[in-house]
Amino acid sequence: MRAIRAEAAAILASGRRPLLLGGDHSLPMGSVAASATAAAAAGRPLYLLWMDAHGDFNTPATSPSGNVHGMALAALCGEPGLGDLWGAPAPPPVAPSRLALLGVRDLDPGEARLLRARGAAVLGMDRLRAEGLAPLRRFLEEAVAAGAGCMSAWMWTCSTPR
Repeated sequence: MRAIRAEAAAILASGRRPLLLGGDHSLPMGSVAASATAAAAAGRPLYLLWMDAHGDFNTPATSPSGNVHGMALAALCGEPGLGDLWGAPAPPPVAPSRLALLGVRDLDPGEARLLRARGAAVLGMDRLRAEGLAPLRRFLEEAVAAGAGCMSAWMWTCSTPR
């Protein structure tokens, strides 16, 4: 994750945009951390579109399994108990109010409560079936209006059946 973060930061510093493909949460953790740092340095807010069947917003206090893979997004948002993952310096946290989880269909109870409490937009499959893409459009319009940098992290599980 730290090596990915450093490489993504170098790509961003050169004026290019990183595109990382792989199957592990270290990829979005590293690339989003680098994007958060670059956005903060530019004085721009970062909006994050997280596309995954799982919320990845557990913390050591909410996780039923204790598996850090279910904590990637919580770590990116600066949730307590996860700072040691980064080493120094930790990246600027992604504001949960600038976070949308798209396609989520499997949230642990504590994770769901935490996402609600933090004000993240959870655009799960049931909500998308009921409202269509209007909530996603609103999120993206808000990001554009804020002059934000926008980062997306897509995990293949959001596009596969149960």
